[in-house]
Amino acid sequence: KLVDAEILGEEALELKVENIDAFKLKQLELEHELKLKELEMKEMEKRKRR
Repeated sequence: KLVDAEILGEEALELKVENIDAFKLKQLELEHELKLKELEMKEMEKRKRR
């Protein structure tokens, strides 16, 4: 029983790490999208001023 719990604990830790990595990737993607949108908005503003 103890061994099972240890194995499950390790698996749970690995899953958490994977989830954190996925979460970080998602955050980076979102930040990247926001930056792209900001750049687009700035470009639009420049064009409007001309």
